[in-house]
Amino acid sequence: MTNKKRGQVTLFIIIGIILLIGIIVILSISEQKSKEEIVPGVRIATEDVPFEFQPVKVYVESCIEDVAMDGLKRLGERGGYIEPSNFGIAAPYNPTDGNGVRFSPGSELIVPYWFYLKSDNLCIGTCEFSSERPPLYRNEGEKSIESQLDKYVNEKLAACLDNFKPIEEKGIDVEPAGGISTETIVAESDVVFVVSYPLKVRIGETEEKLTQFFIKMPINFKRIYNLATHLADLEAEDKYLEKDMLNLIVGFSGKDKDKLPPMAESGLEFSPALSWRKSKVKEDLVNILSSYIQLLQVDGTYNYRPYAVGDSELRSALYNTGMTIPTNESYASLAPKFNYLGFWEPYFDLNCDGEICRPESLSISIIQFGIQRYNFVYDLSFPVMVTINDPFALNNRGYDFRFFLEGNIRNNEPMRTEFRPLISLPAENSMLCDLDKRNSGNIKVTARDANNSALLDDVNVAYTCGAESCMIGPTENGVLEDKFPICLGGIVSYIKRDYLGKSQFLNTKIDKEEQREILLEPLTDKKFVVMKKKMKKGTGGWAFDNNAVSLDSKEEAILSLTRIGEEGDEAYSAGGEYKAGGEPGDIRLAAGKYRIEINMFLYDNFIIPSEERCEGSFLSEECYELPQVAFNETNPYPSGGLKLNYTFTNDDLSKDKIVFYALNIDLKGTPQANRKFEDIEESTRIEEYSEQNKNLLTPSFE
Repeated sequence: MTNKKRGQVTLFIIIGIILLIGIIVILSISEQKSKEEIVPGVRIATEDVPFEFQPVKVYVESCIEDVAMDGLKRLGERGGYIEPSNFGIAAPYNPTDGNGVRFSPGSELIVPYWFYLKSDNLCIGTCEFSSERPPLYRNEGEKSIESQLDKYVNEKLAACLDNFKPIEEKGIDVEPAGGISTETIVAESDVVFVVSYPLKVRIGETEEKLTQFFIKMPINFKRIYNLATHLADLEAEDKYLEKDMLNLIVGFSGKDKDKLPPMAESGLEFSPALSWRKSKVKEDLVNILSSYIQLLQVDGTYNYRPYAVGDSELRSALYNTGMTIPTNESYASLAPKFNYLGFWEPYFDLNCDGEICRPESLSISIIQFGIQRYNFVYDLSFPVMVTINDPFALNNRGYDFRFFLEGNIRNNEPMRTEFRPLISLPAENSMLCDLDKRNSGNIKVTARDANNSALLDDVNVAYTCGAESCMIGPTENGVLEDKFPICLGGIVSYIKRDYLGKSQFLNTKIDKEEQREILLEPLTDKKFVVMKKKMKKGTGGWAFDNNAVSLDSKEEAILSLTRIGEEGDEAYSAGGEYKAGGEPGDIRLAAGKYRIEINMFLYDNFIIPSEERCEGSFLSEECYELPQVAFNETNPYPSGGLKLNYTFTNDDLSKDKIVFYALNIDLKGTPQANRKFEDIEESTRIEEYSEQNKNLLTPSFE
């Protein structure tokens, strides 16, 4: 009997153990089911939200998506920083003097360098290079992409939720029971936002607690970041920007006044030899950068297209090798682009005698026939904007990520950390500038404002002879009277803050007196807006409409003005951006003749429909289809612009505001059925249309 009872007890114990194991297994399975793999490799705990409380979840996650999208957009515009200034990114007047670049003159948008010369442009010896590339992951600090997005959502989400007013209007009472805490996860092909935000939600007598929300943004940010990192690292190691620019300098140089001064050439020539103006050389380099940097391509990317150079496969292969940046893997879904805009001032120097650049000459006889050696040494630093476009991101809405790289050339070579100039620098106090070498007669300089003839104080007067320059001194009561060093072919320069500088030739002789009067043009700050006058398509083709209208809500204009000065005038350019409905832009101008260039872009959705076309005779007709062309936010339509010369007078600049007029090729306003593939080419005729209608496109003043 006792053994029987023991057997029963043992059986009950075994059954109890089995039940306990079952309960543990069920709880474990239940726990696993409560976690969802929202993207590969990322699992988060999820809540079962009753159907009637779903509107709250949808509302919160919709706001998270809006704020997250804004944060990602700001990151893309600012090289991985939502607010660059919070991390010490600054953009001084000269783009090569800081760790960031102001996107356009007067713009508040600052984009950091991911590789740049941190030392001064004049550094010698050990020169420091650096990068402002932010890390990607949270464990690398608050500067990381994930940490910045965490903070941005935490700070901006409450404003979007607006105290849940839209929800409460539907009879749902929502009460926050804690703070907002965001965890951003940059996953393999998405960016995930997990937000912990405890809420007490009541509908009538029913109450529910919601604590966690998440959204995923379909953007392969990690892939974009990896390509950007590769391009920055490769520039640091291989200097592809510098190599490309040096090839361009060689290609555009020669013994010709219309070309760049050559790096190394010589010949027997009659004197006087060729000469170039240093400021004109700089202007030509800026134009070359603007036109040719954009031709750089990245191998294995979505927009890589080998260029064909005539019918020669060899020439095409050599050309593409020089213009193609290699990659360590395929980035077939990404489209990187390189750009340089003319208002990003480069650092530039050339071994010239002041403003005039001449070869070294060795005369053979009195007949002025000699050896001319053209050995010009280029120093150049220039910013290049890299934009990586993912056309498939955000469900084919597209996404742009931009950052800057800086090219640095010294002594006709890519600059390295250890740098020594080829030519020794003159001593800080050269013999030319010694007081006992100033043996001319008294030279009197009078400086006046070109606008009102007022005498100008504090105009710094400098004198250049050969490669050496001396500061003579500033004007007082508009006048400087002093002795100058003796020099044949010297140049005197006049410099004053808020005025355009000016230079003149001045030959000095022992005890010879001289008087000079100089008029300096003042720089004036002005507001500006851009209006447009449309080219409309009708039955007879495109026709000009002189009615001025505002830009469309999704249209922007980029303005660039380059002053066409006289010999001796300081080279000067200015520019800015203007968007419809925005505040007027700021621009600084001096009176004078300018080349006005405007480029307009429309970031709106419209298409040129596909079209079937047939060519040939009835018996041998060939038909084909032209594909649809779609314009949108990531593929903007170049909606027009302006190319025009105009002389701004002092009377013009006395007004408060300048109104610029741009031509608008109104393709979007053309009925869709009337839009043709050839209409895209109208944007290339801006200069022609500007000339035809120049009297109706000159700026006005208010």
